Amino acid sequence: MYGQEYVSDPKMHSLNADERSCWITLLCYASISNVEGEVMNMTEEKLMVLSGIDMGSPESSTLSILEKLEALKMVSVQS
Repeated sequence: MYGQEYVSDPKMHSLNADERSCWITLLCYASISNVEGEVMNMTEEKLMVLSGIDMGSPESSTLSILEKLEALKMVSVQS
């Protein structure tokens, strides 16, 4: 992760705090994966829990985060 890119990228500005937490969590898991850069078997619900997001909270607005990140061309989701 590059700090300058993180704070200046318009894609990052389009993410709310919970979505940014999910993004950073994905980066961390991608960095320690057996297959470099890939995160295997990560559901949206698991990502939210690992990112410290209370899924029962009305403020939580990360549903479809993987779709949003894919639309922004930040990830490629394979089923």
